[in-house]
Amino acid sequence: MKTSGFLSVLFFSLLLLQGCDDGESKSEVGLHADQSVFYFGIPVSKNQVYAHIYKIENISDSLIVVDRVATTCGCTSSGISEDSLFPGETATVTAFFNSIGFTHSTSRGLRVYYGEEILELSFQIDCGLVPTMLDPTPDTLIVPRDSVLTEIVFQVKNIWDEDVTISCADIYGAFYDIPTIMPSTIQPDSISEIRLIPLPEAVEEDFRPCSITLEAQSQRGSERISIAITDSPYTGLPPDTTDYPNKY
Repeated sequence: MKTSGFLSVLFFSLLLLQGCDDGESKSEVGLHADQSVFYFGIPVSKNQVYAHIYKIENISDSLIVVDRVATTCGCTSSGISEDSLFPGETATVTAFFNSIGFTHSTSRGLRVYYGEEILELSFQIDCGLVPTMLDPTPDTLIVPRDSVLTEIVFQVKNIWDEDVTISCADIYGAFYDIPTIMPSTIQPDSISEIRLIPLPEAVEEDFRPCSITLEAQSQRGSERISIAITDSPYTGLPPDTTDYPNKY
């Protein structure tokens, strides 16, 4: 299982390099993504929604109007914060992936259409694998709807055979601030506490089922895990939900 996880990370690293090269060449026409490919790692929460926010920028010298944002699969919903961008302005594109029924590694894409051009975004998530470095408690962060503005505290245990350093690789930045991780480096069988606090400007109506992605780094390699944050203890939202801010 450890070997499979490392091979998956290696495969994704190659995909990431390729995706970045493609993003650079295509972005010259107008829209550029600061990171066109994202890696969720291993989802430890079963049948839940995972989210990532891409930042895009208009690097042209004229106004760009986004016609629509589409996904390559019904398991993914998308939304965009602004559809009209003057030169130098930025917007965010959010991907919500519903993991119900997935038992294997998968890649999905988003396409931002504007004029005659398309900005390609994508992500990979390793459903079906088991973490070998970090074990979170609980494995799903369930927050009652009337308590989404309160602090979330959970723990991760080092189940690897050497020290690991933990960092936050991604958080749903439309609602949560960057988490605190104490301590950030832990020995085998030791525990680290992670605290998540909503942004000062966050309101209850802005909450969406989402996720946090942690990365564990040791001397022999690294591993990512993603943990769902939801107000539903049973299942992720249906992939055809209208609860997300879709563009058209």
